[in-house]
Amino acid sequence: MLPDFFEGDAIPHEHLKAIVPNLRDQEKSGVADKAHSAAVMSTSLGPWLIKHREAVSKPLIEKFFSELRSDPSVGKIVALGFCWGGRYSLLLANDDSPSKVDVGMSFHPSFLVEADVQNISSTPVCILKGDKDAMMSDEALDGIEKILKPKLGDKLFVKNYPDAVHGFTIRGDDMVESEKKMKDDSNNEGIKFAKKWTSKA
Repeated sequence: MLPDFFEGDAIPHEHLKAIVPNLRDQEKSGVADKAHSAAVMSTSLGPWLIKHREAVSKPLIEKFFSELRSDPSVGKIVALGFCWGGRYSLLLANDDSPSKVDVGMSFHPSFLVEADVQNISSTPVCILKGDKDAMMSDEALDGIEKILKPKLGDKLFVKNYPDAVHGFTIRGDDMVESEKKMKDDSNNEGIKFAKKWTSKA
């Protein structure tokens, strides 16, 4: 299921390249390009984040998953979030979440902080990101892993892809072999993890 938590207000696709460019574009960009990207960031992403802040979005997300859970025909629930959704997929994995999921998967999450995962003690969690991700540092990922690993053990899977930027799992160029390989690998890792923890009793 692909619920529209933005209610038809996704960031324009043409703006994504300016907000989070791939490594090739970063290397080619000059001062003017960087100024343009900064302008797009401030005029597009900033207001969008305010409009879709947690106080607005979290109730929509929790309502959807609560209704999904109440449907007797639904089995195990895996929440997979990309970027903005990556944080919410792990909030749903928290023990105190009113609409708790069975597996939380976060691909190149944005704005995910240690406090967001403090109350995860048993839900399997998968986090995939690139080491060139401008939205989440390696240090931030290490901090989250240090919190979760002692509690989750093999229920935690973390993979940090070399030379991968934010959005690589969905916006990598299929015509560039290295990017296609990472997209395919992340897809396979996610499916394998979800199957592993939803096939158990």
